[in-house]
Amino acid sequence: MVGMITQPYRRPNSFAIDNYLVTLAQEYDLAGAVRKASAESRVDLSDFLRAHPSGKARIWAVGVSAPAKRVWEKMRVGDLVLFYGANEVYAYGILSSKTKWDRNDRIWPSGENWDHIYSVTGFTELAEGKRLNYQALRKITAKLDVQSVGYRDLGQLGTTVERVIDFVRNTGQRSSRLARQRRTSTDLFGLTRKDIENAIVVYDSLGRDTFLTMYGLKPAAKYFIKLDTGDPKDAKAIIDFALQQRRKAGDPKSPNEWNGDKNTVADPLSRLGFNIVSSWQNIATKKTNVKNYLEDFGLKAERTFLGAEPDAVRVAFENLDGPLERAVTTWARTEQAALRRYLLGAKKKGQCLFCGRKMDAELLVAAHIKKRAKCSDAERRDLENIVMLNCRFGCDELYGRGYLAVSKMKQTETSEVLDDEVALEYIHTHVNSDVEAKNGQMPYFKWHYDNDFKR
Repeated sequence: MVGMITQPYRRPNSFAIDNYLVTLAQEYDLAGAVRKASAESRVDLSDFLRAHPSGKARIWAVGVSAPAKRVWEKMRVGDLVLFYGANEVYAYGILSSKTKWDRNDRIWPSGENWDHIYSVTGFTELAEGKRLNYQALRKITAKLDVQSVGYRDLGQLGTTVERVIDFVRNTGQRSSRLARQRRTSTDLFGLTRKDIENAIVVYDSLGRDTFLTMYGLKPAAKYFIKLDTGDPKDAKAIIDFALQQRRKAGDPKSPNEWNGDKNTVADPLSRLGFNIVSSWQNIATKKTNVKNYLEDFGLKAERTFLGAEPDAVRVAFENLDGPLERAVTTWARTEQAALRRYLLGAKKKGQCLFCGRKMDAELLVAAHIKKRAKCSDAERRDLENIVMLNCRFGCDELYGRGYLAVSKMKQTETSEVLDDEVALEYIHTHVNSDVEAKNGQMPYFKWHYDNDFKR
């Protein structure tokens, strides 16, 4: 049995924490690392040294999650390993040995939990612009693992290692992702405090939503500028606007050309004298009584729509006095109860769009496909298409946080930035590779993919 291993690894922008540079871009002295380890943590390298007498080789490892361990048990010498990230296959090699080094934390910058080590020969990296679109592998195997190591028996798929390599190198669909090197700057690319203040004036005069939409900017993922008055402001978007206005040669031409993190956003803005808060601090400033109020109001909302027919719910939505946009303390739970009643009718059970599991209605959420706050009043009334049923066990949370999305081919995609083992195992085990989305829902899924899906 010869297999194909799909090994996820999205390379970080910082060289200092890029595991790839340590053990795949060059051979690694595994024998030397074991010799330097304490006596109790040393490991038998017999198989590795038979394959690599020098004690050096290009190596990698799978994690300690249950799906990863299942793949580890199937892996054999001679298997083809495909390395992928950012939805493209960028390298491949042939598995040459397996070594289990318990509690190993001395090889890779990312530290612990890389106990199941394997080596590869014939390692080949594909040039940018010539890499395979990861989804193209569906021509070889119907089901693809996302952000979790996967294994396929090539014999059962009716193909060989040589054919798959030819597909990866030559005949398969190439990735459309533009080759780019993300940039970093710890001084805001030379922007001054006055540049940032001018950008804030425009931000405040237009309002947050108009500002972001008009200039093609994205909401902040983590850091906000907090002034003495007014709501916190999206820090990276303000920097991007200031760069757009300056138009200096050498400045990033797009927000995607540089990373917004602590070193490039929070720290340099703080040095200019701005008060920077993170997203969790921003949320923590909200009124503490809202949650309790909604809990009480939600019970009344559930009773209001109990027994109502779906058509009656639609009429209620269409004839509400004024726009649906009300204070969250008044409408949030009412709308949720009504939408769920509309989708389920009189049924006591429903089906999650992403995992396909059927469960009691109270365990499902009537979720907006496009973020509700970004919907127009007409879109919120498009009950036929704007909402879907998601389970509360993980699918709703993963989609809402931008870790799960639906592509234009009605296939699920997992965010490359998601590295939580429990979440990845959940997706691997429960989330379907395709969803039964209606055509009318696809524009809303596209909005979520373009705006909320984390890359």
